[in-house]
Amino acid sequence: MPFFPSMPEDATTKHIFTAYPEIYSHWACVSEAILRGPSPLTPAHRELIGAYVSSLNACQYCYGGHRAAAELFGVPPQTIDGLINDLASAPIESKLRPILAFVKKLTLTPTRMTKADADAVFTVSEVPRRFHGLKQFQIDEDGYAERVLRNVHVPVRRQDLAPTFVQN
Repeated sequence: MPFFPSMPEDATTKHIFTAYPEIYSHWACVSEAILRGPSPLTPAHRELIGAYVSSLNACQYCYGGHRAAAELFGVPPQTIDGLINDLASAPIESKLRPILAFVKKLTLTPTRMTKADADAVFTVSEVPRRFHGLKQFQIDEDGYAERVLRNVHVPVRRQDLAPTFVQN
């Protein structure tokens, strides 16, 4: 049952995000631009990064959505599981390794970030052009939803995890 009396007893994530469009629609636009805007990284890559970051920061809602979207974009479940279990031996493209190492360090130990961490990402072709979006995605998008849901005390239901940004 939600903590806020303005929410119905059976409130879902949809209730929260549609109750205040002046707040949450902007967040959806940022997410859409990062996940589906122009980028050298495919939507599958970006959803895989999202699932990885969400697993690191224990955001159940974001992890479920990003994992489902990554799988819809063709990322095998064993690839996602392998990445979450061990970045070093995960069955992923080599160009993703420095990006994933960067977001892992930024998520778990942000005060220890160095120029060398960023430089490792810049060695990957074309990625620097969208580097800001990558950092914003890690910082803002993941973890934010979890805090909103916990603040309002709305449970995360499996059917709420369907990706909203998957396009054919």
